[in-house]
Amino acid sequence: MWENPFPNLPTFTESFPDSNIVAPVLDTVVGGIEAGVSIATGAAAGAGLLVGPEGWIVTGTMGPVSLSTGADAYNRISGAIDRLQQEETECH
Repeated sequence: MWENPFPNLPTFTESFPDSNIVAPVLDTVVGGIEAGVSIATGAAAGAGLLVGPEGWIVTGTMGPVSLSTGADAYNRISGAIDRLQQEETECH
């Protein structure tokens, strides 16, 4: 039920290898959205842990989603920054 849909999506940088500006910028925007989702689900998991046994189901379902979404956001943004830096060195 609670599954991170973002890792199944290819990055814009991978999908459009000839785009050196737009695709990395879009990856940064999507990565930022993923990071926000990761923070929100991480906060929900932490709150569920603090509530006690009644809230531990939230921690059990939201914790893994938060970790996978955060890792995907990091990878997506990191790849976009690498592409932008590569473009900068090629221009100079």
